[in-house]
Amino acid sequence: MRPVIDSSGRILVLTLNFLEGELRLQRLDDDEVLWRVRADNFLEQRLFRPRPNLTALSGGRVALNLDARYAVDIIDLTSGDMVGSIERDIAPRSITSSFARRVREYLANPGSAPSGWSSVVGDPNRSALPQDAIDEIEFPATFRSILHMFRGPPGETVWARRGLGVDDELAPPVDPPDGLAPMWDLFDGGTYDYMGAVQLPKGFIPYAGDATRLAGVQKNALDVQAVRVIRIHLAADQGKP
Repeated sequence: MRPVIDSSGRILVLTLNFLEGELRLQRLDDDEVLWRVRADNFLEQRLFRPRPNLTALSGGRVALNLDARYAVDIIDLTSGDMVGSIERDIAPRSITSSFARRVREYLANPGSAPSGWSSVVGDPNRSALPQDAIDEIEFPATFRSILHMFRGPPGETVWARRGLGVDDELAPPVDPPDGLAPMWDLFDGGTYDYMGAVQLPKGFIPYAGDATRLAGVQKNALDVQAVRVIRIHLAADQGKP
């Protein structure tokens, strides 16, 4: 899965060992396994199933999110020990039977899906799924809370893109899902304290950041892509992004 490069230039990847049923953090040059956990959830073939997120931090650490809960493990790459965590006390939002029914309807007839549902069911111009395949689709009990993470501004913060599972005062509606205006939670890179939330411009998906900027891909109304760089700073009077 998605590789990261540590501060000494060594490449690490998440690997799935099907025989042992484990998710492993493994270094490529010597195959050393630094960290492992049971991977039963990641072997399930279903929509909205948990997908592990891995991102490199400074100081020889990585951040790992492993399931639908809002919980991130901070792993030291030298020892393989967990040295911190990022958590929010938020119960994941449940996937209702009506939501599952609408997903199945739009997979059978993609052209009928409203624009907000494209983030869930994909390209409305694609072919419909066969009915027998749709009948076999399973859904977990809850949505994922974290979709993606990376290290970025201001200073050094950990960015976590909120999924539909985050059910707080800033939660978007589920019907229709809002996949065009991503909301991100920011955490202090040293203490891992929650700093606040940032909503990025519609159509902008960030891929990298440094102490002050985000770089990503911006799509316009015609779905044309361009690279865009955004500067992020803290408001002096509020101390929040």
